[in-house]
Amino acid sequence: PIAAQSDEAVEILDALDAHGMRVTGIDRPRAFEDVRRVRVRQGELLLEVGAPPAFVYVAIDCALRIEQRGGYDPLDVPPWIPIGVTGVVRRAERNATVLVAEPGEVLMIPGELFVREWFRPYEESEIGDVLAAFAGHDGSAVPPH
Repeated sequence: PIAAQSDEAVEILDALDAHGMRVTGIDRPRAFEDVRRVRVRQGELLLEVGAPPAFVYVAIDCALRIEQRGGYDPLDVPPWIPIGVTGVVRRAERNATVLVAEPGEVLMIPGELFVREWFRPYEESEIGDVLAAFAGHDGSAVPPH
């Protein structure tokens, strides 16, 4: 478990924010209620095609690999990118398999908790500033369409 008022919780929110997840205004005691930090081994299966959307996973210090259906190449996902968000938001079965490519630790956020406390889509007016920040701009100008 992760204590909501701990430095670890602050570091997690800061890292997610730095990687594009909107975390402003999250109620930490509620958001970290059932979140777990779990050690994973290389080759371990986190999500399987057709499985129910039980958790969102966030690699902390490991790499995850998404194996998509339809003949697409696998995708390697670096730390701090939430995996499984679409499935939990839509309450849809998993459409890809996710394996641990490099061992380490992941956050496990229960799907219902993620939707209730963590899912905070950007407003249309905010998207230009977010994209500009990732592009290395000062955010004062909206990137061209």
